[in-house]
Amino acid sequence: MYDEALTAYDKSIEINPQDSNPWVGKAGVFLTIGKKDEGIRALNKVLEIDPNDAVARTLKLELQMFPNVLK
Repeated sequence: MYDEALTAYDKSIEINPQDSNPWVGKAGVFLTIGKKDEGIRALNKVLEIDPNDAVARTLKLELQMFPNVLK
């Protein structure tokens, strides 16, 4: 299920690399399955595309405030 979601997000990114939404989705999947480092990299990509993305900024802040939530 998660692999299929990641594949779909990758296809969306391939079609429109400047759309930050699939990167947010990828971050969510990675964080859900416990891949914190990959999730953070995806969030960083979101913020590279759109520095004002509220979801990515909030998630990164929460991860910084509570670093042991996901291990």
